[in-house]
Amino acid sequence: MTINNNFVAVPAQSKSLDTNTVTTAVGVVHRQVVSLASSDTTGTYLGFNSDSAKVYLTNTSLPLPTGASTSALQTTGNSSLSSIDTKTPALVTGRIPVDGSAVTQPISAASLPLPAGAATQATLSSIDAKLSALGQNTMSASTPVVLSSNHSDISVKNKSSSFSNITTTGTTTIKSGAGIFRRLVINTKGVSSNTFTIYDNTAGSGTVIATVDTVNSTGSLEYGLAFSTGLTIVSASGTSANATVIYE
Repeated sequence: MTINNNFVAVPAQSKSLDTNTVTTAVGVVHRQVVSLASSDTTGTYLGFNSDSAKVYLTNTSLPLPTGASTSALQTTGNSSLSSIDTKTPALVTGRIPVDGSAVTQPISAASLPLPAGAATQATLSSIDAKLSALGQNTMSASTPVVLSSNHSDISVKNKSSSFSNITTTGTTTIKSGAGIFRRLVINTKGVSSNTFTIYDNTAGSGTVIATVDTVNSTGSLEYGLAFSTGLTIVSASGTSANATVIYE
């Protein structure tokens, strides 16, 4: 049997007879192809091939299997991303900040805090007040120095001594304050039991350093004694000796 294409009604956009024919027991039959239009996209069809008994599907989207991830339903993934976000630091000028605590870092600062107990200008000033000024000073204002027992000899420069000449009887205050009574030189003997009484004082009284019989004494009498208050000599009785007092 021969089928004439002109007598087969084929709805538009639905099915058609192609030019391929198949010979059967009843005659030559034209192959028919049925195309079903997709409801989603125009021009996409579901094709059925009767020769191979297979259906070929073409579509822009297919249903997802149960449990498949979608952009709207990613609960676990979204929760993990939120958790990670709280653990990462904010970007600084487009970079992730790096902790350099274990690495030596350069520091540039106008001033830094001092540790507890650090020396300050006030502390140094306190120390400075405990040191005496340079140069010669009084004993009370000088820094004491202790020399070791095996220290080498120290050369001492002797300074010039002062002197006072006594020729008449009476009281003579030679020095006020501390000093050293070096010697008494009898230049001319005294007469009629004349004596010199030497005091550690600014008056003819108090602590006696020595009493000298000027009638029977001659020459230089060495003393080298320290006095603290002053040096006073009283020439008494008879005619005074002519004597020179040497002191510092």
